[in-house]
Amino acid sequence: MIEQIFINDLQHWIGLTTALLVICSQSIYLYSNYKANKKQIQEEVKLKPAFLSWIGWSILMGISFISQYINNGWSFKLVTLSVSAFGCMVIGICSRFIFKRYYYKPSHYYYVVGGLLCCLIYLFTNNVWITNIAAITADLILAVPVIKNAVLNPQQEKSIAWPITLITWLLNMMMVIVDFSWLHTLWPAYLILLNGALTILIYRNKEQTDNILSNEYNN
Repeated sequence: MIEQIFINDLQHWIGLTTALLVICSQSIYLYSNYKANKKQIQEEVKLKPAFLSWIGWSILMGISFISQYINNGWSFKLVTLSVSAFGCMVIGICSRFIFKRYYYKPSHYYYVVGGLLCCLIYLFTNNVWITNIAAITADLILAVPVIKNAVLNPQQEKSIAWPITLITWLLNMMMVIVDFSWLHTLWPAYLILLNGALTILIYRNKEQTDNILSNEYNN
């Protein structure tokens, strides 16, 4: 009984911490986008979100949150997912319609279509596992433009928000491990890998970036 109370309290505080970290990281990213939109800001500030990816991420995480909530009820393990879903939508909408500074190519719609196809799986199955795996697959498809931009134009994605988000999901994984559930490990494990990869790509040294760009232009 005492052990369960300790676990519940630990989940409560870790959930609160991760929620605050998500709000902090996404606010930093949003503010960087706002600054980049101001003409008086120096040229090296070049953050440009791939707005379709952010909106798609919001929808997919929202679907996963709803499916897990309906099947298993509320848990502090879902705090990070729910707050992240809301913040991603705010970033996508603000970058596209308010700040009007965003990264976009017509080919991005192919990734959106791929993501929507995975979403259809949710509509035709009541299996929470299939729903979440499909959502994560779609999320990764939507992340392709961001990953490509991080490789070719790291300055357009550079923000301390990525490493903060990485720390957030590491804490979330700790919360899942304390009260283990395979289902609840899916999103933290995937997002630790994604944010870890983006952090490495964005903060790699300039020589590596120049070599990648050189190879890209020569091919």
